[in-house]
Order: sequence, then structure tokens, then C-alpha cells
Amino acid sequence: MNTLFNDRTANLGILATAGLAISVLFAISSLHAQDNKATGGESANGQRWALLIGVNDYAQFKKLRYCEYDVEALRDTLVGAGFPKDNVFMVSSAAKGVQNQPIRATIQRQLKVVLGMAEEGDMVVVSFSGHGIHISGRTYLCPSEANEEDPAGTMIPLTFVFDELSRCGASQKMLWIDACRNDPRRVGSREAHAKSLSGISRSLVSPPEGILVLASCKEGEKSWEHDEFKHGVFVHYLLEGLSGKADRQSGDRNNRVSLLELYKYANVNTKRLVAKQWMESQTPELFGRITGDFDIAESLPQPLPSEITNSIGMKLKLIPAGEFMMGSSESAESLAKAFNLNVECSQDEHPQHRVRITEPFYLGAHEVTQGQWERVMGSRLRDIKDEDWEFYGDGANYPMYYVSWYDAVAFCNKLSELEGKSPYYRMTNIKRETFGTKPGIDGADISVVGGSGYRLPTEAEWEYACRAGTTTPFHFGRMLNGTQANCDGDYPYGTGMKGPDLDGTTTVGSYAASAWGLYDMHGNVSEWCQDWYGADYYEQSSTTGPTGPTSGSYRVNRGGGWGSTARICRSAFRFFNSPGIRASGFGFRVAQVPSE
Repeated sequence: MNTLFNDRTANLGILATAGLAISVLFAISSLHAQDNKATGGESANGQRWALLIGVNDYAQFKKLRYCEYDVEALRDTLVGAGFPKDNVFMVSSAAKGVQNQPIRATIQRQLKVVLGMAEEGDMVVVSFSGHGIHISGRTYLCPSEANEEDPAGTMIPLTFVFDELSRCGASQKMLWIDACRNDPRRVGSREAHAKSLSGISRSLVSPPEGILVLASCKEGEKSWEHDEFKHGVFVHYLLEGLSGKADRQSGDRNNRVSLLELYKYANVNTKRLVAKQWMESQTPELFGRITGDFDIAESLPQPLPSEITNSIGMKLKLIPAGEFMMGSSESAESLAKAFNLNVECSQDEHPQHRVRITEPFYLGAHEVTQGQWERVMGSRLRDIKDEDWEFYGDGANYPMYYVSWYDAVAFCNKLSELEGKSPYYRMTNIKRETFGTKPGIDGADISVVGGSGYRLPTEAEWEYACRAGTTTPFHFGRMLNGTQANCDGDYPYGTGMKGPDLDGTTTVGSYAASAWGLYDMHGNVSEWCQDWYGADYYEQSSTTGPTGPTSGSYRVNRGGGWGSTARICRSAFRFFNSPGIRASGFGFRVAQVPSE
């Protein structure tokens, strides 16, 4: 039988980290196949439980990068796959509360508690992502305080996990161990590492009866990590597979993901990407005797359409759930030096931090146009502006501007009502402007009701959608001078060559769309977002679906406008204004939660 662990760098072996090397799936041999396919989860007439453990920070060993990301993503994916949210427990360096920190005592206690709750007919998943080591004939999982001088007192024997799973009353048991190849020790030898890998492999390749081992690669291969995924390639495809792609692309399309469907999906896609990206081999393999396939995830949502067109002809693009690095990768100091600015001008773009958008949403392919505004609100641009204000683009396909944040919220509510949806916002104490034949809204009390009505995107959703999977300053690259998007080309970014300055808006969609089919995310009009603005919000922002400060004086604008310098039009740039203000460069686009 093939060895499951292979050398990535040197020294003692490790079982798990962001790069993922193996997943060990425990399924008790009493699974009974029905039409040669045993069912999992609720179809086993029981509950589903999960304990997810991720360790990035170590006192004695090298720190890891992606373990916490792995377990957070796995938590969200399992919940989406039918595991009750309250049944999924996470032990991680990033988790809140001392009781959830990945120290030895906590991990052992959580194993006993969570596995002790499972009963006959239940399904249990235990996942560990962190360092592992083989010393003196024993394999250990490494909590944060692991010390190679005292493995018995600071680490968790793999046999302890096996024993707890054996005592667990669940009918279906799975243990996923994500492993990489770098040496946890700061000093060591390649020979010692090779021997440790061999010992770890022997601990896993010959599991007790009923245990299935899914390995990320063959003997002699490396388990690759992907910086854009923020996961190992193999774990990325496990997550995708569990989310439903394994059933739709590699399975019987019965709205459930089985073990063999998941294996096939991860195997094929991992091999393909590693070959294309690095011209190397990584071939996941499945070991053990399986007498009947079984479902891991079921009741999966059907794929959402990539684009919808609503009742007024507005096109909205599906923005998938995912994660990205929010904020600027360039330091505030370097930006200040490059543009002769104060450091404070870009300080609010930092620190750059990881954000996970947990649910897909729809976002307008274009900024709301003047024609759409008139159909919904019954007023024209000339009706809401002051008579002394100039036009900077007038016509049905130009973006609507001179709108306050309150106007944008009112439009969302009115469009929701026109389509029979419950308004997303509650507006009371509305105050109108003192100018215009059909005055806009200057102030109101706003509260979020929620639901499937139209709304403004959050600041995090806006930047995530704007980037469309890229990490460059603009979704089209590193340079903007008014040629790629409508901005003031006299003040370019990433080039010394000046470009056009149109001194007004252009019809929507005049420039190339992003990879996600969105137009004018950079320039044309600066777009209102839902969030209150907080200059230091990034310092305490949630990593999961952040919605901004709970209160404030200003609302966020993003993307820059036709009169903005190219620097202001960057994906990371944050702008803010009083919600009652209206200007020739302020517009918006709408978002919507997919209807159930």
C-alpha cells in the first residue's frame, strides 16, 4: 500500500496545515447499503455533528498560515451541506473564548464532549488542521503548546483520537486530518523528517476495520498549496465538492454528495490544476475496503442562475460566496510617498485582512440608470436636482446621480414593492430637500428589516465583487489613466502616461466588464454602500460577512467617479460622505439575496 506522507522540506513529519496532505475518513463497517449506496446524515435517522480543529500559532514549532482558514471554510461548508449550525464546534486560534483555544486540554475535552453527544444513527466528523509529528514509534497531533521534548505531556496521541471515535455511539464516523510537508521544528535534519513521515504513514495506512483513508497525493508527490485559494489545492476541491459540485459534475445529480463522488471530484480537479499550474503531479488516492457508498452532504441547494433580469429590465449578476483579502496590499506610507499625500489619507485601507462572504448574492451588472430611476421613482434627474446644478450626462442609459444615500435606500424599497417583495429597509421620519420639483430625501430614520428585497451592497460585498478574484489595484490590472475606466486621466495610477478626462459620466457599460460581468466598478459614479464608515473599522472587523460599524455619521462610497483621480478609483480605496449629501459623482447599484 502506498505511503501517504511525502517530504516537502525537511525534518519531522507533520500531519496537517493549510496545504492539506490527507483526509482520513472513518466510516464504521456496519453501514448498510441501499441499492449499493448507504446514506449519511439525516438519512441515517440521526443528527450530524462536527468538531473542527485548526492550529496556526505554536509556542515551540513553526507557525502555519492556512489552518484556521481551513476549519472556518469547512464549518461554513458543512452547515451549508446540512449540518445544523449548533452541532458544528470549532477549536481554533481565531475562535473567541478561552474554552475554544487549541490547547491540548481543550482539544481532548472537546473530543470527549462532542463525540459523547452522538448516538446511534448519527454522523460525526472530526477535522484536524495543524502540525503532526512521529516520535519514538508514536504519532501525535500538535496543539499550540506542543513541545518535542515532552510529547506525552504536550501533544495528543493519534491513538487517543482513535479510541474516542471507537467509543462514540454514532453510526457514521469520519476523521479528516489535513497535513502538509514542512517540518514543525525550527532546527532538525532531513533524515529525521523522512523517518517521521514514514512512521506517520504507517499509523494511517493500516487503520482499524471500517476506516477509509483518502490521501491527497501518492507516495513521492508533494501536496501543493494555492495562495489565492488560501487553502491547499486538495482541500479547496474538497470544499467545492461538499458544496455540491461533486454531485453535479462527478456524480448522479441526486442533490446529495457521497463519499465516492467527493473522492472522484477532488481527485480529478486536483490532478488537473497542479499539472497546469506547476507541471507537477498530485494524485489523491482512496485506501481501505468500502462495501457501500454513503452520503456526506444532502439537500443541497440547486445551482443559482448566473444572471437574472428583473421586472424593469435590470440585469443582476450572481456573486458567489468566497473569501478575499480586503484592503490595500500597499502600505499607507508607500501610497503617501507616491502621491505626495499625508499618511492618514490611506490609513483606513489597513490592515489588509481576510474576509469571507458566506452567502452568494446578486449585484447589478450596471449602476442604476436614469431610465430605471424614472420607472421606479417616477422622477427624472432634472426633477431632483437644484436648478443651478449642471448636467454631467443626461439620458436613460446614463447613471443616476445627484442622489443621496437615503434616495438610494428609497429606490431599493420602491423596487422591492413593485415586485411584491418585502422592503429590506424601514424608513421613518422622512425629510425632503427644499429644492427640485420632486425633491429627494435629505434625512430619515433607517433600520434594516432584512429579507429578499433589494438593498445596497455592504462595503465588504462591494470590494469582493469589484475585485472579482483579483488582487491587483483594479480588476483589470495595475494601471488606470482614464482609458480603462471613466476617471480624471490627468492623474493616473501605475503609469506616468496621462489619459482622457471626459468631465462627466458615460453611458453605463461603456468600458469592459470584470471577470464577473460587472461594469463601471471603477469610475463613472462613486457608489453608495450600506455601511456606516469607520476609519479604524478594519482593526476590529469581523472576518465573516462584515457589515460595518453599528452607528456613525457618514456612509461609505466606493469605486470613485468621473471626476476622481485614478488612485481614488482603486478596489481598496474607501470614501465616505454624509448620507444626505448629493453630488454629480454619486450614484449606486443594487444588491439582492437570491430568492428561496
